[in-house]
Amino acid sequence: MTGVSALAIASVTAAYDFRRFATIVDVGGGLGRLLAAILDAAPNSRGVLFDLPQVVAGAPALLSEHHVKDRVRIVEGSFFDAVPEGGDAYVLKNVIHDWPDDGAVRILGNVRTAAGTDKHVLLVELVIPRHDREFLGKWTDWRC
Repeated sequence: MTGVSALAIASVTAAYDFRRFATIVDVGGGLGRLLAAILDAAPNSRGVLFDLPQVVAGAPALLSEHHVKDRVRIVEGSFFDAVPEGGDAYVLKNVIHDWPDDGAVRILGNVRTAAGTDKHVLLVELVIPRHDREFLGKWTDWRC
């Protein structure tokens, strides 16, 4: 997933201005590669990296390598249970497409609960085509 994140980084940071957000929460953010790039593009912002305990265990090394470790709070948990509060923006990359509708609704409901009504949510997704040919998004989708 970190390798796939690298493919999206330039597009996401070029397309969206994260500098206006004091705190950016990366929901299901893995090791934090996308969050590190976002914080590099938004040097006055802080980040929250949220993922399962066994996933974020390797995050400190990557965040240190990208010189943002001191600006990131790592939170362990499942987005099916709750999402950290306090963000001005919530980023979910390659999360929603990977779940049936009821799972996606549950995740987004938890983001809504954490974010409230006046925050921003950015979904970064690959749309999975219906054809049987190879496609990068199918490599990251357990259902394909």
